[in-house]
Amino acid sequence: MQKSVFGQHTDVNFRDFLQGVLMDQSNRFEMYTERMRELRLENNLSQERLGMIVNMEQRSISDYERGRVRTPVSLLIQLAKLYDVTMDYMCGITNIRNPFPKE
Repeated sequence: MQKSVFGQHTDVNFRDFLQGVLMDQSNRFEMYTERMRELRLENNLSQERLGMIVNMEQRSISDYERGRVRTPVSLLIQLAKLYDVTMDYMCGITNIRNPFPKE
């Protein structure tokens, strides 16, 4: 057993812990790009039409959905509101679809 950074004994060393966190973030990145596409298609929107709604080029929508570039949080929030899903669902933290919180 090794001591953790918190001074407690653990079977997991810090490097293994960080690797797990990074892998989890990578999976979340893949999840929200998939969710973006899935929700767009469920709402019968083309990339071009969605781009018009969010004031963005079709190419940018494609790049976000394919994971070529990171999606800005502001766009994720805008899409979550548009599709009426929580950010937890949008980002793949949960598979439970709840409506976007009302202000």
